[in-house]
Amino acid sequence: MPGLPHRSEVPSLRTGSSPSSALNRVGAFLSRRRWLRPTPDTPVQWVQPRPPVTTPGGGRDVLLDGFSAGGGAGGSGTGFYLLRDDLLHPVLGGNKVRKLDALLPELVDQGATHLVTCGGAQSAHLAAVAVAGAELGLRTHLLVRGEAPKIPSGYHLVTRMYGSEVLYVTRSEYAVREAMLATRVEALRRAQPEAQVAVIPEGGGQPSALLGLIRLAHCLAATGAGPEAAAAVGQPGAAASPLGVAGRQAPLQGGGGAGPGRGPQPPVVGLPGLPAPLTTPYRIVVDSGTGTAAIGLALGVAVLGLPWTVLGIMLAGDLPYYQSQQEQLVRGFMDLYGRELYGEDLGCSDLISSDAAAGTGAPESGFGAAPRLPLRWLPRRVPRSFGKVLPGEVEACRQVARWCGVGLDPIYSLAAWELCCGGAEGGGGGQEGAGAGAPAASVGTSRAPMESGRAEAKGEHGGDGRDAGGGSSQGEGPLVMLHGGGALGLHGLAQRYPDRF
Repeated sequence: MPGLPHRSEVPSLRTGSSPSSALNRVGAFLSRRRWLRPTPDTPVQWVQPRPPVTTPGGGRDVLLDGFSAGGGAGGSGTGFYLLRDDLLHPVLGGNKVRKLDALLPELVDQGATHLVTCGGAQSAHLAAVAVAGAELGLRTHLLVRGEAPKIPSGYHLVTRMYGSEVLYVTRSEYAVREAMLATRVEALRRAQPEAQVAVIPEGGGQPSALLGLIRLAHCLAATGAGPEAAAAVGQPGAAASPLGVAGRQAPLQGGGGAGPGRGPQPPVVGLPGLPAPLTTPYRIVVDSGTGTAAIGLALGVAVLGLPWTVLGIMLAGDLPYYQSQQEQLVRGFMDLYGRELYGEDLGCSDLISSDAAAGTGAPESGFGAAPRLPLRWLPRRVPRSFGKVLPGEVEACRQVARWCGVGLDPIYSLAAWELCCGGAEGGGGGQEGAGAGAPAASVGTSRAPMESGRAEAKGEHGGDGRDAGGGSSQGEGPLVMLHGGGALGLHGLAQRYPDRF
């Protein structure tokens, strides 16, 4: 595979001449906004390797599939980092809350009193809008694809409990979403002339939704832990560190195992933050439906000039779909916020070239948005149509839950977990099969070609393979999984696949 260009050959979207100046400028930009969440932080944990096990009956260990002592993620050689965004809200968690973090307050500031949006029966987006809208005193009108289930459960139960109005739409009508939403808005305005109606697209994929992910990137960069935290999870004799979820002290690897008065070695250890975030080339893995979370996080990495790369796992579409999402969202973001972020003398046209963003040519001036983000689109390890659950994947989620207390779902978060476990063995730090020069896209990619050919080398890199914002173009950095939530979706899956539960 041809070598990638050196990062200095590609212009940067960074907002400052140094990491500290970029942090200050982006921080000032973020401070002028109102937010749904009072703080942007998320619990940071370290997932330690599990000793090899044999499943009942001698079957394959579907939990880690080779992720055991001796594998490694980047420098420490023994695990990966976990960002627990699934714990952001007592009812909801994950990237849906991040997307609404700035979006809903902006709509309120614009005078909105009613929200209209749409999704499937087990849509986490619908549930998030219902709950957050109720918390802000907004009326929510939620259009659900298909028929009403006999027994509402999971996200749909939350939607029914918190939503102001839940309407079921035929699949043929839902297929033309824009017309469907416009019809509902018109009917609402006729019935309530005083209503100020705002429409949120399916999945929350709109430019202002990127702000919450930029806020997360800024928080991780500004509040990271020192290098000693990385040494603590990779070297014997480390001091204890608080476990983010339970709030208890836990010995780190080598700090003492089981013994009198001491419990077994915990598989997940809490950390105060990502170690040395301004200099460590982290690879952040994001399972992607609409792709908004991965795009927003990568944009945050770019404007801050961080040496990170975002790996977006394509779950609901092919590469052209995600490239189109990337171009439209970043272009829309720069239209709305470019001048405020970069200065009055620099507008969207100076930052983005449509031809370059689409990968069809060189920009006449400025930057092309899509190929310039530090973002790689990867196929899932075993490709399938969206929503399909393969045999053994529910069991894999059960094994993870029983082993370390982290809840996963087989449609979204298991895909990111698989990549981190597989990449920890085969993609980090010069492990066999992926040398120091191996591109990031080679880590944890599918073992079978996808129908559209998007598993080809160029496709996996999401354009021309170039980097931006200082993102690492090689597969050497520690892996970080952004846990986007989704556990309530298990309720709906249990109705579809009762035998697997």
